[in-house]
Amino acid sequence: MHIRHHHDSSRADEQHQKLVRSVEVANFLCSRKGIMSTGVPNLRVPKPEVFAGLALDRDGLKVLIDDLGKELEKANELMKV
Repeated sequence: MHIRHHHDSSRADEQHQKLVRSVEVANFLCSRKGIMSTGVPNLRVPKPEVFAGLALDRDGLKVLIDDLGKELEKANELMKV
């Protein structure tokens, strides 16, 4: 059970670091877009090591945020059907 560390991926085993970092970043991005499991936007920005461990720089993060916005718009359109 390494996903339990998805708020602090540094605590996960080395072999699971990439997966848990990915979940940590995805959780953060969803929270910033208003999708939260608790309904409270209280997630901190992941540590720089998390982004570096995924080879994710500022430009890559912007692409993810933009793509997430587009996918959420598509999902909202599907929900209207």
